[in-house]
Amino acid sequence: MSMRAGQCPVQKYWHHLLQLVERGKLDPSRVITHHMPLNEAPKGYHIFNEKEEGCIKVVLKPGAKAMSMSEQ
Repeated sequence: MSMRAGQCPVQKYWHHLLQLVERGKLDPSRVITHHMPLNEAPKGYHIFNEKEEGCIKVVLKPGAKAMSMSEQ
């Protein structure tokens, strides 16, 4: 498993937060608004930066196929 992030100082906190998620004490789905295949990263960054489509957090998935809005 690998974890990557941008635009926030997550490196200090992610190990602890990941443990909380794994234990079921923290639910990240509350802030994840979009799932996209890695090849749509430019679109993901755009909608995040412009705060379009109610975007809070985008999860990029390597090897995933494009998903419709109803599947997200």
